Amino acid sequence: MIHDKEILRMSLVGLNAERDKIDAMIESVQRQLEGPGLPPAVANAAPKPTLVKKKRRLSPEGRAAIAAGARRRWAKQKKVARTMKRERAA
Repeated sequence: MIHDKEILRMSLVGLNAERDKIDAMIESVQRQLEGPGLPPAVANAAPKPTLVKKKRRLSPEGRAAIAAGARRRWAKQKKVARTMKRERAA
């Protein structure tokens, strides 16, 4: 019986040492989750809402200018294509 109690006491000492190591690891992980240098209240605070950008509206004049530019580019492209077609045919 005495031998069994001694084994149990030694087991208890070893288990307590393991528990201390595990507690230290848990504290380390919790500190890392809180963030570097931030107090716990700040680390656990809700994130700030992001700003929503206003939708940019295009004026009718701006749309007309963009459309005119597109028409000019297409006309230039068609002109180049027609000249290339004539050169191939000749």
